[in-house]
Amino acid sequence: MSEIKVIAIPDDTRIIVNIGSETNDEDKYVTEGKEIAVVCDGIDIVDPDTQKSLGSYYPIIEKLKITEIYDNFSVARKIVKKKTTPFAAANIPPMFREKEYSEFKHLNIDNSISLHPPYKNYISIGDKVRFI
Repeated sequence: MSEIKVIAIPDDTRIIVNIGSETNDEDKYVTEGKEIAVVCDGIDIVDPDTQKSLGSYYPIIEKLKITEIYDNFSVARKIVKKKTTPFAAANIPPMFREKEYSEFKHLNIDNSISLHPPYKNYISIGDKVRFI
């Protein structure tokens, strides 16, 4: 199979990727609930001292979960749990309460650094998909 990609965006709550139940590739086996990441094009990472290529970095645009599987494609969605109020949380056992999540802050970096290809924060048809 070729790369897994976004092949359709039916609405603003779901995307469709080109992998389904009839995919015969062992390392690209899809199941309901499997996490995927929609990623930007890879950026070659080069050691500044040796100029040796260390591989490619694929910035993540969005993390999603597979919610429906068809023969030749699957649907993925972002699942967000709602926060509970402090009063409601008092009646919910700790193991079932919402967990905190991380928020990333901007770094103080040299703005003359060129990021190629440019980062983007939206999903488009043709974007690459990786299993998490």
